Order: sequence, then structure tokens, then C-alpha cells
Amino acid sequence: MDDLLLDGSAEARRLTALSRMEVLDTPEEPAFNEISSTMARSLRAPVAQVSLVDTSRQWAKSHFGPGPREVPRKESFCADVVRRGQIVELADVRADARFVNSPWRTTDPPLLHYAGAPIMTPDGAVGTVCIYGLKPRQLTMAERAVLSGFASLARRLLDGRRDNKEKHRQLQFPLSVLDASPAGILVLDERGIILLTNAAFDRIFGYSPGELINEPLERLLPDALRETHVSLRAQFVAAPETRRMGAGRELLGRKKDGTFIPIEVGLNPMYATEGLRIVASVIDISDRVAAAEAERQAQRALRRYADELSAKNVELDQFAYLTSHDLQAPLRTISNASRMLLEDYLDRLDQPAIRALELQSAAAERMGHLTTQVFEHSRLGRDPACTLVDVRTTVTDVLEDLTATIEASGARIEVGAMPKVNARPVELRMVFQNLIGNAIKFRRPDVPPVVRVTAHPEAPDKRRWRFAVVDNGIGIRAEHFDRIFELFQRLHAKGAFGGLGVGLAHCKKIVATHNGRIWVESTPGKGSTFHFTIGDVSS
Repeated sequence: MDDLLLDGSAEARRLTALSRMEVLDTPEEPAFNEISSTMARSLRAPVAQVSLVDTSRQWAKSHFGPGPREVPRKESFCADVVRRGQIVELADVRADARFVNSPWRTTDPPLLHYAGAPIMTPDGAVGTVCIYGLKPRQLTMAERAVLSGFASLARRLLDGRRDNKEKHRQLQFPLSVLDASPAGILVLDERGIILLTNAAFDRIFGYSPGELINEPLERLLPDALRETHVSLRAQFVAAPETRRMGAGRELLGRKKDGTFIPIEVGLNPMYATEGLRIVASVIDISDRVAAAEAERQAQRALRRYADELSAKNVELDQFAYLTSHDLQAPLRTISNASRMLLEDYLDRLDQPAIRALELQSAAAERMGHLTTQVFEHSRLGRDPACTLVDVRTTVTDVLEDLTATIEASGARIEVGAMPKVNARPVELRMVFQNLIGNAIKFRRPDVPPVVRVTAHPEAPDKRRWRFAVVDNGIGIRAEHFDRIFELFQRLHAKGAFGGLGVGLAHCKKIVATHNGRIWVESTPGKGSTFHFTIGDVSS
């Protein structure tokens, strides 16, 4: 071991470099402790150190695991690594008589494997990173490279002590980068004293650049929170971790003019040579809060409107029912009186009077039917309950109802594959009954009706289906395509084709309440195709 001082000038330069670092006998620092603990885990060693070697001893700047933090230089394995200036490894220390009295070998249990890499500076090695193991072993080339990497990392931390300007460059963001951030950034010490603010932070709180430096953070808080915040900051310092504050609850900051703004705050601990630093990012969420409040007000207004609309609908239902019921009574009276006059006084009436009574009776009956249809139209879509409907069964039932009409007209009905859809069964049946019935009714003279009913998915996932009822009837001119779906709209004289002009209006309303639409394609003299879609289809 005496050959450590053979080169006096080199040793002097090394010790001078170590002295300039002012690191011997300084308190523990998290950054160095992290090196030791990570090195022990990475290289599977129970003991790891970042050590410095002066004229008489080896002293550990950081230490992981059992064992002494300081040993005499003459018994120091690290001193040997410093002297050699390269990685040194003792696969089994029992084979080296120089370390027979090493405190690492005499521990219980003894540490038998030593490996260290020098922390090199331009003036020579000032210390080492070392690991100690319980069993003899040999590091791989990759493990030796890892050990050397930890030595380089330790050197960078030590260089930071020597060069205060470089240290601040590594531990703090450049002010130009901070000022470019749209979020406010604040740096505090453990006491809550403001050390740094960026331009965005000053702008949010209404202060001039640098005006808040050395001020307590509580200056920016509401009076009611100041005492509480001191306790909360102490808790954060005791267990620092990244956290977010203000999300989902109201957190207010006090501006210079005394007004308050809603904010969100993110806290991040940062370790510097001087100790813990708290970096806070602050966002002014005034616009978000205002938008949320506007949304809440809009939702409240919408709920009030919905409640009012529901009440109005109830009133309209009652009105429609009462109107229908009250109109039916006088209409029945008119119709019955007309029939009675025709039956009892037929031989006393002349032909114009008979004709007038017949027209009066027919008009009253027609008015009664119209009143009933208006009431039924107003009720369509009111029942929200939908069930899974087998459309094939629905169409089959409709065709059974139309059996007499089909046989009398000689119609041929073709039905393709039908799906199952979520719908109101009675209303869906009404759509098919109207469309198929119209296809048979509006036929060309002496041409037997041919009606085809088809269904096709509108999307690959079959969440919406398009149905079609195709006929070979009289057709419709294009200018009437929209008109035919309006209530009480007829294209033909009453004597030509029966009906009240409400069937297609019913279909339009029913399809609309099923998240669909209905339309027609037609060529006069050749036939029509009525398309409609049904949404929210199950399969």
C-alpha cells in the first residue's frame, strides 16, 4: 500500500481537486444516495458506496447496505482503485493478502467480492464507486461497463459542486424556456418561499417580473386557506410526490388586485444541492369554469323546458282526447238524425231533399273518421317502449289482414329476407299495412298488382336497416313526392280511390320516431318504391 504516494505531484493535484469540491464530510444528498442504491440493485450487490479518498482515509459520500462508512486509507480497497485509475476487481478477496485485515472481510458475514471504478477528473481520481458481495464472483463485461457508467455519473455530480454556474444550469430550467411555457411556473423552497416565477405566472396573478421573489406563497391564497396551507405544505415536504390539485373542486388564487381566480395546480418535487425544491405549474381555468357554469345553466334550462314540454304534452293529450270525444257526439247526432229522416220520411221528401240528407250523413261520418285519425296521429310515438320485433312475422300478419284485398285485386306479394329490429310493434305494423295497402290500391287498370317487400342493412354492423315496398302501380309525379307525406293531402278525387289522406303522414311520423326517414322514388305509369329506414337495430 505504501506505493500510493510514489508520484507526489500527481497526488498533490488529486488532493487539490478534491479540496476544491468541498464535498468531504458533507450531509447526505439524495442524488448520491440514488447512485448507491441503484448500483446495488443493478449489479446484485448487498453493499455499494460512492467513496472519496484523501490523505488518510476512505470516506463514503453515500452508502447502501451494512458496513462502515469510513475506513483507514491503508486498509482501503477504494484507495487501491484510486491509485490504479482503472476498474479493479477482486473475485475472492481471500486470495489477496493486502486485505486480510479489511473491515469488509471481517464483517459477519464477511464480504468476499470487491469491485470498484475510479471517479476520474482531469487532475486524477478523487474517489470511487464500489460494490461488495458475499460470494466470490467475476463481473461480466457488461457489468463492468455499468460500474464505469455509475462512476461517470458520480463525477458529473461532483463537478457540479465545483462549478456553481454549471450546477444551476443542470438543476434549473433556463428562464427563456420557462417564460415560453403557457402555464404559470413557480419554484418554492421547503418553507414556501418563492424562488422563481415565469412570465405566465406573473401575468396570471398580475405581478411584475421578479416582484414575488422571496415572498411567502400564502400571499397568493385566500385568507381562509393560509393557515391550512402551511400544514398541507408540511405534509408535502414530509412525503413529496407528483400530485394534481384543483381538478374537480374549486381552488382559488388571489391576484395582486385582491380578486380571485379559479386555478389548477400541479406539484412536482425537485432535489437540488440546497435541498428540496417544489415546482408548481399553475393554470388559470376561468374560461373552463365559466363554460362549465354556462353548461350547467343550459342543462337546468333544458330540464325546465323538458318538464314544461312534458306538461304541455299531457295537456295536449287531454285536449285532443276531449276534442275528439266531444266532436264525435254532435257528429253522431247529425248522422243519426239524417238517417232517421231518410228512413221515416222518405216517401214525403223530394229528390233534392233526399240527396241533401245523404250528403249530410256522409259528411258527418267522414268528419268523425277524420277526428279519430287526427287523435291517433297525435298519439304516434308517445309510447317510448321498443321491443325486438321479427319483421317477417309483422309483414305476414299484415298480409293476412289484407287477404280479401289481395284476392280481389289478384295481387302477387313477394317478401324478401327480413331482420329483427328494435321498434314499437303496433306502429311498425301500421307502416307496412299502409305501404302495402297503398301499393295494391293505387294499381293500374287491368294490370294485376305485383308488390315486393325487401330489407337491406345500411351499414356493415347492421345497426340500421333500409326497407322498401316496390309496386307496379300508377306512379307519382316528382313534384308530389313531398306533398304525399303531409296530413290530409290527396292527389286524386275522392271517388277515384278511397281514403282520408292520413296513412303516409302516419308512416312519416312513425319512421321519424324510430330514428329513420321515409321517401319515395316513382315513375308515372310504371310504379313506385317507398323506402324507409329504422335505426337502433339489434341484428
